[in-house]
Amino acid sequence: PTNPGPNSPVSIFIESFSTNLNKAYISWKVNGVTVLEGAGKTKLTFRTGNLGSKSTVLVSIAGEDGRSISRSFIFEPAEVTLVAEALTYTPPFYKGQALYVPQASLKVVAFPDFVLSGGSRIAASNLSYTWRKDGKVLQADSGFGKRSLLIEGSIIPRAMDIAVEVTAVGSALKATKVISVKPDEPEILFYEDNLVLGPLWNKAIRNSLYLTGREISLRAEPYYISAWHAEDPALRYSWKVGNNPVAQDPNENSIGLRNESDEEGQTRISLNL
Repeated sequence: PTNPGPNSPVSIFIESFSTNLNKAYISWKVNGVTVLEGAGKTKLTFRTGNLGSKSTVLVSIAGEDGRSISRSFIFEPAEVTLVAEALTYTPPFYKGQALYVPQASLKVVAFPDFVLSGGSRIAASNLSYTWRKDGKVLQADSGFGKRSLLIEGSIIPRAMDIAVEVTAVGSALKATKVISVKPDEPEILFYEDNLVLGPLWNKAIRNSLYLTGREISLRAEPYYISAWHAEDPALRYSWKVGNNPVAQDPNENSIGLRNESDEEGQTRISLNL
C-alpha cells in the first residue's frame, strides 16, 4: 500500500527500461541492514515497525554494463479508524447498532493514531482531513481539524464508499481508510404495552398473539427510521383492524384492543408508517 499502517506488510517492485534487471545484481537494505541480495531480486517484502518508527529502504542495482542505480523509500506508519453511526431510531434497551437506511443521516468519525519519532502523539484536532464519497472529494467537509463527516443519504438504496486521508502538517505522516456503507431497510415491531409493567421490550410480537384477557394494548416501534423517537411529529401511523381504519391521532404509535362480545375469533392488525 502507498500509506501502510504499523506492523503491516509492504511489497516493493522495481522495473527499469534502461537496465536488464534480471541480470543485474540487486541489494536491498532496511534501516542499513541487508535483507535481500542477488541477481534479479526485483521484489522486496517486509513489515513496517510500530507507530513512531521509521523504516528506510535502500535498493542498489549494479547492472551488467557497469552502471549503478539506487533508490530509497521512507515509511513512517500511521493509522486511522473510521466509525460510522446512523442517525436512526432504536427503542429503549436496544443493544445493537442503529442501521443506516435510505435518506437517513450518517455520521462518520475518524480516529487517527499519529505518533512522532520521539513518541509524542499528534492530537486529532491538529491534523488535516480529506473526505471522499465514492471517489469524489467533499471540499466543504474537508480541512484542518475536520475529523467528522455528516452525510444525507440518497433516496436510491445503494452502497457508498466513504474514504478519508489524514495528514500531519510539517510531517510526512499520512494515513488513509475506506469503508463501504450499505443501506438496510426500516422495520416495525410490535410489543405488548402492559397496563402494570409498561412496554414488554423483552418479547416482540412476531406473527400472532393470543388474547388471554378482555383487552390488550399494542405498541409499534419503528426500528431504524429517520426520526429521533417513536412519537416524532414527522411520523404518521395509520392503523387498521381488519380492513377498517382506526380513527385516532396519526402520531399515536399504540393501539388498544378489546373483546366486547366474549366470542372467539381472530382479526388482522396492520400498520402503515
